[in-house]
Amino acid sequence: MKTEVEVLKLITNNGYKFITNGENHQFFPEGIYINKLRIPRNIPNNKRGKFLFALGLNVLGLNPNWSQKQIAYYIDNINNTKGIIHHPLSQVTIDKITQKIFKYRDENGIILKNNTKIYTVFSIDSDFTGKERVSISNKNQGEKRTAETLQMIYNEIKSWNNDKKITQKELSIRLTEKYGKGFSIRTIKEYWNKYELKTFVKGLNSQLEDVSVIEKDNTPEVKEIILKSKEMTQLHIRMIKFVRSKNDDLPQQDIKMFEERILKNEFENMSELSDAVYLIIDNNN
Repeated sequence: MKTEVEVLKLITNNGYKFITNGENHQFFPEGIYINKLRIPRNIPNNKRGKFLFALGLNVLGLNPNWSQKQIAYYIDNINNTKGIIHHPLSQVTIDKITQKIFKYRDENGIILKNNTKIYTVFSIDSDFTGKERVSISNKNQGEKRTAETLQMIYNEIKSWNNDKKITQKELSIRLTEKYGKGFSIRTIKEYWNKYELKTFVKGLNSQLEDVSVIEKDNTPEVKEIILKSKEMTQLHIRMIKFVRSKNDDLPQQDIKMFEERILKNEFENMSELSDAVYLIIDNNN
């Protein structure tokens, strides 16, 4: 009997039920709440029975195929573990508690309450050691933090809304002001090189230069519209370049008219703008 109980595998949480990828473990970036077996220490004497009843019920819920003898064996081991219960209950009392556990299960069922947020869960049949599980969990969390950091850097670059050139130093300053620690120049440089941010930023800096050229070339009326719009998108720039490329077919006043309409976001896409431009050109001809 003792040998039989000792070889049983104790399932300590129900995280495996959330696995959907068919693998022996799965990572949840946002985390999930599961039921995890918890054993506190220093149980007061007047709460020993209540504690062992709740613990046994939880164990049975996670291991529904265990018999009364196996549950009794488990909670009696906890009952006699130093640091948990200082004055163990008798075997007779343990047997009575076990009978109550199964009676409660039969009459009410067992609902496992989620008590722990976890990010990496493992299947029942995975043979990872405890050390390997910690290593996998830490690796997943590290990748999550890297992805979050990279996303924050990208968001800051994409929301750049003034004419100051995007540099590693400027990124570090702005991100540190917004989020606090974790965005030193060393960190920015690491992501800059590893995730090809340099190429991405180079294109955006080029757009800033295009905006500067367009602003200098525009009339005061158009400049005012630019200031009111607060930022010029890449689509704005492409549209204005397209209109200006038709200077042989469009009068200057029509070009300025289209620029104003572009900056007022009257065209949703290049196709819509192109139709409007060629309509004017056809009418002029």
